[in-house]
Amino acid sequence: MKKIPHKILITATVLTFTTVNLVIPTATFASEMDNKQTSPDILFEDKIWEDTLRKSGDFAQIMNQYSYVLLRNPMVTFEGVDMKEKPTLPSTIKQHQENAIEHANTWDSKVKKEFLSVLDGTLEFSDTFKDYYTGFAKVLEEKDTDGVVEYLTEFQIHIKENSEKAKRLIGTLRQFKYDISTDYREFEQDKSDLHTILTTKTKGLEEDERNLQELLSKQNKVGFQDTIVKIALGGTMASPFGIVLIPYLLTTKNKKKELESIIGQLQGTIDLEKSINRIVAIAYDSLEEMSLALDPAISTLETMATEWDDLDNKYEGIVKDLQNADQKVKDQKFTFLQKTLDGANNKWQQIAHTASVIKQGVKEFKVED
Repeated sequence: MKKIPHKILITATVLTFTTVNLVIPTATFASEMDNKQTSPDILFEDKIWEDTLRKSGDFAQIMNQYSYVLLRNPMVTFEGVDMKEKPTLPSTIKQHQENAIEHANTWDSKVKKEFLSVLDGTLEFSDTFKDYYTGFAKVLEEKDTDGVVEYLTEFQIHIKENSEKAKRLIGTLRQFKYDISTDYREFEQDKSDLHTILTTKTKGLEEDERNLQELLSKQNKVGFQDTIVKIALGGTMASPFGIVLIPYLLTTKNKKKELESIIGQLQGTIDLEKSINRIVAIAYDSLEEMSLALDPAISTLETMATEWDDLDNKYEGIVKDLQNADQKVKDQKFTFLQKTLDGANNKWQQIAHTASVIKQGVKEFKVED
């Protein structure tokens, strides 16, 4: 049989990709045929994958928001402020701020790019599936064992590539978490030291800190992630693909304007000592939010990598069964796969559309703007 181009092989993914929440051993494919509970509809189960995408989008927008705040936060200056209680604190805070800025830039220049590359893997599956759906359906209809086996075997190359992408991102996120968590702990100490020194010499400091916390609370409720859920998941079912992106991107821009307004209030004209206190508190708050978001993000990417690996294992199981089964069992399997194809096609397009909405929204919010 003529070697199938790798791109064509993507058509097969829909048969098992939406079952990422299931771990099916390679030897048990035949038993699916006899189990009334494992009807073809089970191949349409996409709740776990949709949830994984949504959570990853939530994380990315949190990183967008707080890295942006860190970069907009003014550099601290202690000129004219007496810090005799701890003379080294000004230089320490300045160094910690420089470190935090470097790591905020790391999100936009490195980590986010890897995240978007992982989403691209999902979109590539969808695009190629649309292009080659008819050809794969024909191979199934003809019950061409060699053809199906070659599709699935070569397609595993692409599955493994996407699994490796997710695993590389996990490694990057772990290093990023270490850096951000270090920054957070440093600013936690800086904030405490600064408060102790300034509270005895700065009138109205505690009141200003309360006002600051109110503003930070508003900032923390800007809520990019809520927008993703409402438009990507709610709008996908009701609107044609492609149109949903427009309100999402407009909402992203509006949220950024809202955030910019809050930042302006945070940087309002106040006494120098209060300004210093605010700069440190804002950095601390941003780093705390980023740090809290990273563990769930790593867990989400681990789920995604596991889903790809499970898909790889399931393809391997189908290939082995087709190679070793008698004709009667093969016919059953071809019939089973054919029944899943049309419905799974629709579900796969929905999953890919969600990935596209998230990707566009994350790209739209540019830290350097």
